Amino acid sequence: ARTRFQVPHMATRCPGGAGMMNLASLLRQRAPNGAPLRWLKKHLNHQDEACLTWPFSCDDKGYGQINYEGRMRKAHQVICELTKGERPSSKHFACHSCGKGNLACVNPGHVKWATQTENMRDRIEHGTSNRGEQNGQSRLSIDDVLAIKEKLNSNLLHREIAALFGVTRQTIDDIANGKRWGWLNASPTPAKS
Repeated sequence: ARTRFQVPHMATRCPGGAGMMNLASLLRQRAPNGAPLRWLKKHLNHQDEACLTWPFSCDDKGYGQINYEGRMRKAHQVICELTKGERPSSKHFACHSCGKGNLACVNPGHVKWATQTENMRDRIEHGTSNRGEQNGQSRLSIDDVLAIKEKLNSNLLHREIAALFGVTRQTIDDIANGKRWGWLNASPTPAKS
């Protein structure tokens, strides 16, 4: 006879890494009815400075998720709504001051309503932005770009610099104009074709 493997609901805790499958998803195990919302409401006045990790299911990016008011929502959005009030506008999002949203942090002291621009600024500050080398599609390193910016001040043409680094002339033009890697300090001279 076959026996079904049972796991207590706390085993559904998010493993704490973006892109990792959580145990709940793997086993299709559900938390007892209403347990996630009860847990969330119990922690509305949480005062600890450390991150408060969501112990239930997470999405594929590591954010806690909860069925709230008939639809699946991110747990940090719900706790932000319950502690900070309704979303001020459609341009505001529940953002983390700790930079650990993808590790399922739902500490009410770490979430706030912020615009996309404010959230991007926070991500840069926390080191969770995917700009530069952290972008999986980047072909250049910071050292490469600094070298390119130096060469932009020489008499080399953009197409010659592009050939040296194995990128397109358009990439060099974008670096020269600040469209790419503009946040990296060094100021090239105007474009030469």
